[in-house]
Amino acid sequence: MKLIRTILLVLGVSLLAACSLRPPAPALQGYLLQAARPAAPASTGEALGIRAAAAVQPFGERQLVYRESGQRFVQDFYHVYLSPPAENVSTQARHWLSLAGFAAPADPGASNLLELRIDALYIDVRQPKSPAAVIDMNARLLGPEGDSGRKLLQQWQLGSRQPLASSDADSGMQGLDQALADTLQQLEAALAKQPAN
Repeated sequence: MKLIRTILLVLGVSLLAACSLRPPAPALQGYLLQAARPAAPASTGEALGIRAAAAVQPFGERQLVYRESGQRFVQDFYHVYLSPPAENVSTQARHWLSLAGFAAPADPGASNLLELRIDALYIDVRQPKSPAAVIDMNARLLGPEGDSGRKLLQQWQLGSRQPLASSDADSGMQGLDQALADTLQQLEAALAKQPAN
């Protein structure tokens, strides 16, 4: 009986020791998308309302997304956005366009309205030796409110693909920041070509 207790005690201690040897889970790393507009004169002085952006799933989730093949997208649960990407892109777009001279409207119904939708936001690792950061956005410019609602004035499909030094999350976020800045530059140029109200 004493032998059985000793064996059970040794097994129990061994089991507890084995469980405690597991490495701790990696800590979460948090990121924000940031786009810095180059110092340049304002494009316009026109008022423009901007709706909160939307995102196609899974690109609206807080986890970074990696594209591993034509059909396989993987979420990274240890590298996350600190705020949902659509919210972050909305903030960046508003700031960028205000620096470009597009003012927030005094009367939102009387000015044009911009709608943004994120169609892609990922780190492309399909070719491991040449990873890239990818953003695709749909932008719709709606006219002022009228009796029959807002009329679609223009629609653009914008995007950018930026090469990365490596496929790690830090490099990927730097590339996504560059891709967002490039995409917002495209948006600013497209809006500047629109006739004023």
